[in-house]
Amino acid sequence: MGKRSEHELYVVCTEDRRRYEREWLELSEQDSVLRLWDNDRIVHVPENYLDQALLDMISKIQLADNLDFVNTGKVIGQALTQL
Repeated sequence: MGKRSEHELYVVCTEDRRRYEREWLELSEQDSVLRLWDNDRIVHVPENYLDQALLDMISKIQLADNLDFVNTGKVIGQALTQL
């Protein structure tokens, strides 16, 4: 498949559209607040699932840079690349 320009539309075949609809209906029935993409599927996790990993990341940044305050952008950037 060649590269499409940003102005071209992607048309979903009927079979894929029905599958997406079923997946959305299943997702919309779930009460979970946080979902992760893992091994080509959506995984429902508790809303505090990433809390400890983020707190550990902030602590490491504080220690490495000898800071009391950590820039949010730095935390988000590291979280996106590491988590």
